[in-house]
Amino acid sequence: MLKSVIQQGNNLPLSNLAYEYIQRWLVDQRWSTDKRISEQRLAGELGISRTPVREAVRRLVGEGFLYQIPSSGTYVAKPDSKQIIEIYEIRVALEGAAAAKCARTMSVADISRLLGYANEMNAVTHEFRASGERFMNAEMVQRFVTADMAFHRLIIHAAGNRLAQKIVTEGYLRSRVFGLWSHERDLHHVAWVWLAHTRVARAIQNHKSAAAKHWMQKHIHDSLNDTLTAYTHQQDSQAPFNQVLERLAQSAENILMREQGGKAAAPGRS
Repeated sequence: MLKSVIQQGNNLPLSNLAYEYIQRWLVDQRWSTDKRISEQRLAGELGISRTPVREAVRRLVGEGFLYQIPSSGTYVAKPDSKQIIEIYEIRVALEGAAAAKCARTMSVADISRLLGYANEMNAVTHEFRASGERFMNAEMVQRFVTADMAFHRLIIHAAGNRLAQKIVTEGYLRSRVFGLWSHERDLHHVAWVWLAHTRVARAIQNHKSAAAKHWMQKHIHDSLNDTLTAYTHQQDSQAPFNQVLERLAQSAENILMREQGGKAAAPGRS
């Protein structure tokens, strides 16, 4: 609860604290995409007035995590395919370069940690195969994703470029908020992800910059393809809701045009 943070002497403005809490809920996927959220309810849950919550919401709208429809409310945003591609394009460029640099400069201790993360992913993969289940259970997914994320963060951190760290971390945040890692984790998918990380780790261990860059970029390209496939499936399954959302947007546009003294276009026409 935000009240407890305030009572502990945190001097951050309430709008910043509200922003951090709402962002955390988005990352944890407490709300699904296109979920309507209430500023009044948020204020009540956080134990503060609506003003700092409104400021936090406005900031998150500006960053693309939330969106607003006039006369309707505030909703959790979801990306279009262009936004997904942009996230991965940034990762391909920056993480590929970081892997190449790590092959030249990464310490023995960090290489050992990197191999440890790949080995943990391998161990989970073997447990998954032995289980005979079609998909990973929640505990296995948590372990696998934790090792996966730690692997990537170590490489970008060890490369020593703080701006790259900031940009890539922002990309990870958007991926988490938008649920871009929600594709099904069957054995085929998991095994290939583990193999990709192992190839990167071995190239870094053997000080092969070109190979490290190649395998990292190939891995991220493959992840993009998997994500776009999962995204397309999600879009298809949510088609009825998307149609309702389009009608809401058209209604909001009509209201705005009437307020401006214009003539609204008929639905489905330009």
